[in-house]
Amino acid sequence: MVTVVFPAGDGFNVYAVFHPRKGVAVLGAESGLEPPSSGVWASTSYVKRVPRRPFAGAVHIDFGPLGRIDGRFVADEAPHVGHLNRFCRGRRPVSEFGHFVGKTVIRGDGGWLNASTRRAPIAAVTRSFKLRCEKGHAAQFKNRRPGLFGYVQGPTDFLSNNDGTYLHSILRGENLVTEFMAIDHLRVDTVGFKAVAREWLPGDVATIRSLEVESAPEATLQFGTPARRPSTAAAQPPLPFSAAAEYTRSLGSLDGDLTASFLGKELPLAGPGSAAEICARPDPRKLWRCE
Repeated sequence: MVTVVFPAGDGFNVYAVFHPRKGVAVLGAESGLEPPSSGVWASTSYVKRVPRRPFAGAVHIDFGPLGRIDGRFVADEAPHVGHLNRFCRGRRPVSEFGHFVGKTVIRGDGGWLNASTRRAPIAAVTRSFKLRCEKGHAAQFKNRRPGLFGYVQGPTDFLSNNDGTYLHSILRGENLVTEFMAIDHLRVDTVGFKAVAREWLPGDVATIRSLEVESAPEATLQFGTPARRPSTAAAQPPLPFSAAAEYTRSLGSLDGDLTASFLGKELPLAGPGSAAEICARPDPRKLWRCE
C-alpha cells in the first residue's frame, strides 16, 4: 500500500492511497472546518479501480477532472521490518517512510478544491506478504461494504464506549445514499452528529463524503420518554448542518428539511423515502436496543 499526504492550505490536507495488488486507488481531502477545539471535521474521498501491477516506486493514476497522481516514492530512511503473530509463519511486513516527488492534483467534482504539489512531504510504502497461520489466528479484515465504498471508513461505521442513545437514518436516492446519526453522549452534557454520503460519479468513481460534529449543546438533540425506549426524537444540529428533522417510531422515517454541507456538495438527510430508528442505551453497562 502506498500513502501520500500533503497540506493544501485553508486547513485542508490532501491524501492519496494506492493498493497495487487490489487494483484500487483513493484520492481525497479532509478539513477541520473550524478551529480544532470545536471538533468539526469533514472529508471527501474518490475511489476507483486501476490496473493491478506490482509497485516499483512510481505511481501514475488519472482521476479525470477530479485530479491525478503522477510521481515516485523516495525513501528518507532505511526500511523498517515489522513483526509477525507468533502463530504465523512467512515473510515479515516491511514499511518505508519518505516523500513523494511528482505532480499530485485534486480538484474534486465541481471544482470545490484546487490543490496541487510537486513534492508531498509525507509518504509511506507498506508491503505485506501471504502468511501461513494456525487456524483461527490469521489476521482478518472484514469489509462491511464490499466493493469500492469499503475502502474508506465513514464516521457512522463506528461508535465509542462514551456514546449512548442515538438516532440513525438512511435516505436512498438514484446513485446516492445519505446516512445520518445523532448521538447522546454518556457522562458529559453534549451530543454529537455524523453524516455520510456515498455516491457513484461518472466513470465508476465511488465517492464517500463524511461530516462530523463531535460536541454540540444538549438542546440540539432531544429524545422522548421513557429513556429506555424513546419513541420520538428531534434534531437541530449546528453548522455545517442546516435546518431540523424529527423522528416518530410509528412512522419509521426521518421527517424535515435537514441537510448537510459536505465538502463539495450540500445534500438532504431527511424526507420521503428515509428509514430511521432509535437505538437506546441510557446505561453504559448495557448494549444498544434498536427499534
